[in-house]
Amino acid sequence: MRYHLYDYWPVYAFLAAVAVLIALAAPAAARDQERWESWCRDQGGTISARTGTASIPYSTGNGGMGSYTETTTTYTCTAPDGRVLGTD
Repeated sequence: MRYHLYDYWPVYAFLAAVAVLIALAAPAAARDQERWESWCRDQGGTISARTGTASIPYSTGNGGMGSYTETTTTYTCTAPDGRVLGTD
């Protein structure tokens, strides 16, 4: 086991760096969303969310096919008169 860790340390270092980046990015994204929602409410707007899904096909490499589902959510800030003030 000792040699395994010694031989593959770059892989483990890369995975650790990715984990740190994700841990730092998630709270920043949440704060950004909160700021945008606050801005929308300050403008007198209301927030609505629309979620869409898509099935993405892919080849498994051995002649088979697979698919995965991608989900996206779009937030829209709408003024009382119906104008779109922004999307996030």
